[in-house]
Order: sequence, then C-alpha cells, then structure tokens
Amino acid sequence: MDLPRPLSSNDEATQRVRFGRFTADLESGELRFDGKPVTMQPQPRRLLLHLIRHRHRVVSKDELLEEVFGGREVSSAALARAITKVRQAIESEGSCCAVTAVQRVGFRFVANVSTDALAPGEDGRSVSVALLPFDDATNDADSAWVRSGLPSLVGEMLESDRRISLVTMPSVLGAVAEVPADTLAQRVARLQQVTGAAAVVHARVARSPAGLQVDFRLFAGGKVATGSVAESRPADLALATAKAVGALLGCAIDDEAAAAQLPKDPLAAEAYFRGRQAAADERFELALHLFQLAHHVEPDHTATALRLLQRLAARTETRAQAHTLAADLIRRAESADDRVTLVRVHYAMAHGQTTHHLPEEAAPHLDQVMALSDGREGAMFWANVYQLRAIVSHARSRYEEAREHLARSRQFCLDTGDRAKLLWLMLYEAGLVTPEEGAELAMKAARGARQIGRQLTLAGACNNASKSLSRLGRLAEAVSYAAEGFAAAAAIGSRLIAESLAECSAFACRLAGWPAIAQRTLADLDALPGAPYQEHFVLLARGFWHGSRGDWTQAAAFTGRALDRMPFAALRAYVLPWHAEALMFCGRDDEAQALIDNDDPSAYATTEYKVHPLLMCAALAHRRGERDAALAWLGKAVALGPSAMWHTWACVDIAWLNAEAGRSDEAARALARIDAELAALPVVIATRARVRHAAGDVRSAAALHRRYIAARKEPGWNPYFEDLAAEYDRQAREGLQPLPPTPFLPSRSC
Repeated sequence: MDLPRPLSSNDEATQRVRFGRFTADLESGELRFDGKPVTMQPQPRRLLLHLIRHRHRVVSKDELLEEVFGGREVSSAALARAITKVRQAIESEGSCCAVTAVQRVGFRFVANVSTDALAPGEDGRSVSVALLPFDDATNDADSAWVRSGLPSLVGEMLESDRRISLVTMPSVLGAVAEVPADTLAQRVARLQQVTGAAAVVHARVARSPAGLQVDFRLFAGGKVATGSVAESRPADLALATAKAVGALLGCAIDDEAAAAQLPKDPLAAEAYFRGRQAAADERFELALHLFQLAHHVEPDHTATALRLLQRLAARTETRAQAHTLAADLIRRAESADDRVTLVRVHYAMAHGQTTHHLPEEAAPHLDQVMALSDGREGAMFWANVYQLRAIVSHARSRYEEAREHLARSRQFCLDTGDRAKLLWLMLYEAGLVTPEEGAELAMKAARGARQIGRQLTLAGACNNASKSLSRLGRLAEAVSYAAEGFAAAAAIGSRLIAESLAECSAFACRLAGWPAIAQRTLADLDALPGAPYQEHFVLLARGFWHGSRGDWTQAAAFTGRALDRMPFAALRAYVLPWHAEALMFCGRDDEAQALIDNDDPSAYATTEYKVHPLLMCAALAHRRGERDAALAWLGKAVALGPSAMWHTWACVDIAWLNAEAGRSDEAARALARIDAELAALPVVIATRARVRHAAGDVRSAAALHRRYIAARKEPGWNPYFEDLAAEYDRQAREGLQPLPPTPFLPSRSC
C-alpha cells in the first residue's frame, strides 16, 4: 500500500516505463524502440501515454475524449482511428497488441511493464484518502469527540505529506449519510464512489488499561490492512494513529511539527478536541465557542490561536475579534522572529477577507504572505495563495493579472496531481471570460467531476454552468444542470451549495416562466436537514418562484427580505432590480423607480448588473406612457453588449415598442439582432407575432401567437397575452384593427 514517490526531474525510473522492447518517456512524451525514436502523430502518442499512466484500469471513452482530445466534440470514429494508429505503431515493430478494447466501456493498456513507478490507481503524484467517522465504544460522553473530531485531526496530520489528498470530514459525512450504520462495506463503497477516494480508513475506539485504544482498518486497492494504537492522552492518541495509518500508506508524519499543533493543557486539549468534533459536524457556532475556550485556557499555544483565527476570520459577525486576535499573534510572532506564524496569520486574514468579498482588505495580507514566505510551505499552500490573488485581481477588474495568478495556481496543482482542485480553478476561470467561454469551462469541469466521481466538485461545476447558461438564454440546459448539481449536493449533504443551485434553478425558471419546476426544487430544498446557511439565496429563490407564477405580492415580500439580508454590495446590486420588478407588478411604480434611482452604480460588478437596472428603467418609463424614454433606456442597455439573454430581453422590448408605434421595419430590425439560437424562446415568438401585426399581416400574427402558446411549458400568468390569441383570430376574420396597449413590456410579462 505504499504511496507513489513524488515526481522529480532527476528520477528516471519515475518518468520512463518499459514494455517489451519499447520505452515510453512520460515526461517528454517520447516513444523509443530499442533506443530508436518511434514516429507517431501527436494525438495517438498522447492517447498511448494516458493509457500507460492509467494501465491499472479501463479508461472510458469519455475520459479519453476529455483528456486526450481536450473535450472537443469528436466522433467515435476519430477515437477509433487514434487507437488503430497506436496499435499499428507498436505492432509494426513485432510486438503483440498492448491496447485492448473493453466492450461498451473503453480501452486498457495490457502490456507487461518493467517499472513500478506508477502505483495502481495513481498518477505518480498523490493519493486521495478519506476517513470514515470512528465508532465510539467508550460509553463516555466526554469522549464523544472520537467520532469525527479524531479522524478529522488524523487526516490533517496525514495531509502534511504532500502525497496525501484528504477528503474533508463534512464531505465524508454527507456521502455516507444514507447508508445504514451497520454496513461498513457499503459505507466504504459509497464513499469511494462519491468522493473518488483511493484509500478509506475506519476505526473503533474503546477504553483500555492504557487509556483509549484505536483499532483501525485501511481499505485500498481491494486489500484491507489493520492496526492498533493505545494512548492515555488525546493528543498522543491522534499522533500515534496518524503515524500508524501513515506507515501503511507509505508516508511519513513529522512528529515534532504534528505535536506542536496540539494543546498541552488538559482542559484546553479537551475543548480543542470537542471543537474539532463540532467543526467536522459543521456545527460552526459550537466549534467557535470551543476554540475560544481552548485559546483562553492556553493563550500562548499558537496552533490553537491560529485555528480560532481561521474560524473568526471566516465569519462576518466576528471580523472585529479576528482583527484583534491577528494583531496579538503578529506582535508575538514578530517579537519571537516566528516567520511561519506570521505567514499563517496573514494567510488566514486574507482568506477571510476574500470570503467576505473585501479585496482591498485582503490585498495587503497577501502581500505580506508573499514577502514572508520562503518557498517551503508546500505546493497546495501556494496553489491556494495564487487562487486568492486571482480573486483579488478579479475584484479589482485586473482580468489578465487574475488569469496569470490562476495559471500559477494550476501549475502547483499539477505538481501535486490534485485534479479536483484543478477543476475548481477551471470554475473560477469561467468568471474571467465571456459567458460562452464560461459555460464551456463549467460544463467541461462538470464532465471531469463525473469522471473522477467527485460529487462536491460536480455540484460546484453545475452551479457555474447553470448561471452561465441562463445568461446565454439556454434555459432548459440551465435547469438541467441545476437539477444535476442539486442532486449531487444533496447526496453529500452540502446544503450550502444546494441552496445556491436552488436559486440557479428558480432564476432560470423565472426567465422562462416555469413555476412548477422551481416549486419542485424548493420542495426538495425544504426536505434537506438543517437550517438555511444562505437565507438570502433561499429567499431570493422563493421570490423568483412567486414571480414566475405571477404572485407579485409574495414575490415583492421575498425579494425585499432577500435584499435586506444580502451580505455585501455586489449581491444587493443583483437582487435590487428583481425587487423593483416585483414592486412594479404590484402597482408600486414610484417605489420601484426610487429604488433604482437611489442605487449605488459602483456595486455593478458585471455587465448584467449594469444592464438590468436600465431594463427596469425602460419598463417603468413604458408604464408611464413614455415610449421614447423607454427606447432610450433600452438603447443604452444594448450598447453595453450584454450576454445573450439580457440582449434578447432588450431587443424584444425595442421591437414591441416600435411595433406599437407602427414602425414595423425598425421593429423587425431589432428582432434580427437576436441570436438565432434564442429565436425559439416564447417571448421572441410572441414579439414576432406583434411585429407581423404591425406590418399588417394579421394571419401570420395569429399563427405565430399560437406557436408562442404551444412553446410555453406552462400557462402564462399575464392575461393580456392570453387574450391576444383571441384578438388575433378575431382580426384574421374581421380585418386589421389597433391592438390594446400592453400594460407591461414582453420581457417582463410574456
């Protein structure tokens, strides 16, 4: 069960794999036969190297398309041709077939190799490890922390070896929540399926003459290894367990460094371990109080103080406490010339400030991290630092700089082989590119998450994909990704991401007018255990649902409450126009206008945030009968170059207003600016009908309006558009007449 050794540029055995008379250099991609280069096209060469790296298993066709062809849309025939070229290159030298097909699954490299550089299941860089909650057989409430607090701490010690990639305890708890507690094999299988963990650890903790005894089992590669440790002190028990498990995994625990992380005072240690249990169970308030207690009992224990600082910095209501504690830690660390602690303090504060969307406050802490670090902090530390720097640069609208930082973060992830982290970075990059590119990146990340079985990553990827697809007007796809992501988040018990995905689904349903789908998603959200983590998102989702069904009084109530609870300005800018819309439909036009007029434009972080208030101003001007003013607002919105959905909304409103004024040619030109892919949206079809009526072709208008009604998944809430069907049919029989003016623009009510 030894872990693969880390790669190094001088480790020839790690980089070269020999099979028969062939040698494949995994670093350069070169293939040689008896020392002579073998000519092979780049695509087949990459395919062969990928199969060699993963020769311990069957590689699916989807994975080959993703990893070898870069996720491009290619046919099965192209993959078959590449496989044929690989076989031809090998068999032409007299060797037997090294690549075999597994029907309906994929392909596998089956030749015998003469190096063990790549261990089964790994890429030579890292192994994913998950620790199941330990069984507590102590019959002692004071030792309840052994259930999830002890394994989370043991896992953290194991992760100090760069070859270990740890699955967090909240993800573990979510993954096994629905599996009966008495079926360990089922829990292990489900955990590996959901998280992609290559190794799973489980243990039973009981009283013994020596104090507490841990009997553990390690599941990896179809094998089971066992071990046992016994200690009297909790800190010693955690360290001994980590060392014993690490020995089976082939990694080393730094005794001195690990011991320094644990409190010395018995009362502080008890509070600290109980805090670890609460944190693992995501009981954040309790964890915070326990870490504070441990810190008060043993204020000079730096590791406990840092743990408390991380918790304080991550919570909005404790920011002042975090600043006070950070200042104290910095003073002590500077007087002791403790560079390591200084780095960790500034990193904790930078992470907390970016969590609260305060880039200007995070920036100086990151500058200190860069100035104080000496490069020995580890690849994952630097991957996280550069990700934070990318977030700060993005918030400052320095997009190229942000992408450079992301590129560095990706490289550090590649050094550790952390593919799940790479997928998360891909998701963040999606926010730095066009909506079209962002949607493709998010969907590619979702494909990657499916392949490695990482449900948490899949949920995050679907969240980003749903948002981007909604902006592009691909509403059915947006709802589909939101549903898949919600299911993944629910499967691992991540209510936080589930709430965000419920908002994504409700948003797409509001744009499309599909209240029933939004209602089902909200019902599923209500069925999840626990109180809301992001009440503002849940309230907003309910506001979208009520809006999609035309219940505007309720919509205004929920969006207003969401607006009041939004934690920072950028999100307020997102919610505010939706609240103004609900107020307008309630007949409270003056309140809606005042809300828009008194808003802070500096909070408009994206083009959509800038466009939506302009569309609302146009809608309110139309309500006042000011057609030219409405058209002027819409012209400003189009000039900003918004993404496809918002561009479509502006264009249908421009077309409708021109049609009402009898300017059918201008109306037709506005419709012509809409992307062809969005022409099938019901609101576009209804507007085309209105423009045909303005051109005098009432029969075409009637036919198009019937298509509009058929295209909707659910009945519309606005009776005006229902009545238009009968009016068009009547005029088709009796002759063309003026239409009654619409009370609201089509983008809002159609």
